[in-house]
Amino acid sequence: MTIKNFEPIGGRILIEINKEETTSSGIVLQTSKEPETGKVVAVFKDLNDKISVGDSVYYGRMPISTAIKFEEGEFFLLELRDIKAIIRGDTNEND
Repeated sequence: MTIKNFEPIGGRILIEINKEETTSSGIVLQTSKEPETGKVVAVFKDLNDKISVGDSVYYGRMPISTAIKFEEGEFFLLELRDIKAIIRGDTNEND
């Protein structure tokens, strides 16, 4: 299954899970904690005025979600209320 034919319903958002953190120079940092951020890859059509495909978001630890594996990787299917913040601008966390 691929994400290009996937459309969330019922106010849900599909988030690509950020698995690794990198510095601005491209060094990959090892981390043992669960990822807390991701990139929006699909949005229920009624939410487009609140959140958009391509937005980086903070959802915190252990969201109530459904983990879905696609050919492109692992994703979370979240509800809008599970998104704590939209991250604007440069998304390199360790600059």
